[in-house]
Amino acid sequence: AGSSVPKARLEQLASAGVEVVDDTGRDVWAALKQLGERELQSVLVEGGANIAGRLLDAGLVDKVSFFLAPMIIGGCDAPSAVGGQGAEALADAFDLEDIEVAPRGRDFEVTGYPKRRSKNQAEG
Repeated sequence: AGSSVPKARLEQLASAGVEVVDDTGRDVWAALKQLGERELQSVLVEGGANIAGRLLDAGLVDKVSFFLAPMIIGGCDAPSAVGGQGAEALADAFDLEDIEVAPRGRDFEVTGYPKRRSKNQAEG
């Protein structure tokens, strides 16, 4: 949890049995290190474009799920779903494989796994 989370909310979570780690703030790497030290093997990350981009750039993503709603939002200045370095060419895009699409009410969940590139693909 970051320092902006109200103390009352932290106490509410703790009383519900949630262990809140508040000494990492927004340092994702420190939080992941703590989780690794606890021998956790799977982490669900829900967040915005910045955290998604940072994790993709670092090669720390093993599975992705996007939810698509039947509505159109956006514009020239609208934020992207994923930040980070991105790709300037389609050949450099973050490819997914083993795609599954499941209806979720009016929405759809699209899940896929990063296509691992061979060393030769990554270099050229």
